[in-house]
Amino acid sequence: MGKGAAYSATDSSKRHSARVITTQLTIILVFLTLWQWLPDIHWISDRWALLNPAFISSPSLVVGELGRLFRGQGGILIWPYLKSTLLATLIGVCVGLALGVVLGVLMSTYGFLRDTLRPFIIAVNSLPRIAFIPIVILIVGPGESAAAISSVLVVFFIGFFNAFVGGSRIPAAVIENFGLMGASKLQELIYVRSAYALVWTFAAVPNAIAFGLITVVTTELLTGGAGIGSLIIQGTQNLDATLIFGVVVVLGVVGMLLTLGAEYLQSKVARWSM
Repeated sequence: MGKGAAYSATDSSKRHSARVITTQLTIILVFLTLWQWLPDIHWISDRWALLNPAFISSPSLVVGELGRLFRGQGGILIWPYLKSTLLATLIGVCVGLALGVVLGVLMSTYGFLRDTLRPFIIAVNSLPRIAFIPIVILIVGPGESAAAISSVLVVFFIGFFNAFVGGSRIPAAVIENFGLMGASKLQELIYVRSAYALVWTFAAVPNAIAFGLITVVTTELLTGGAGIGSLIIQGTQNLDATLIFGVVVVLGVVGMLLTLGAEYLQSKVARWSM
């Protein structure tokens, strides 16, 4: 009975996975088919500007454009642009999360620091993030540094609030037992609160990557820097919808791969913390 139930559960899980994958592929196929052929129907594209081929291109043209971008045909090689955007994103995410975790753990441990800084943190956090980008550009100038620093400013708050909540929601009995063993506040911070804060922070890594990438590309759009954002500007200036969609596809794939990598790392950390 036990083995039969296990096999039945495994078969059910495989069937479920197969159905999910089949449905996903069907959705993608239907979407690409409609995208490819609807703009060619003139009475549709004439009525809805959104379906005008000049505005939305087509999957076949986008695939051709991607091939040219990755091979460097047509005068644009995407690798240097992609490297610049990825570097600024990774720096922004890593530094932003690290700074956020440090301050979050400190404020969750020391009540005086928490009560003193909390109003300032809330005030700065309430400001629109995009408002920081022009200030950063004025201070450090356009380029990778501005993109990375802007990303740090956005990701910092994601890391901080998760670390602060994680460090604050430790069962009181755990803290009391640790204190009974003669542990100092610093030891409590290092051995107890940091562990809880890191688990909560790793849960926010996928969101941190998404917001970090968005901030970097937005900064590049405002500055015309050397990253992927500059290719979007170029496509807009030349009214080249195919180039814009090609760049969007690249950004989507990059974001998905980074998020999947973060989720894998998150699963490892969650298993370690159990």
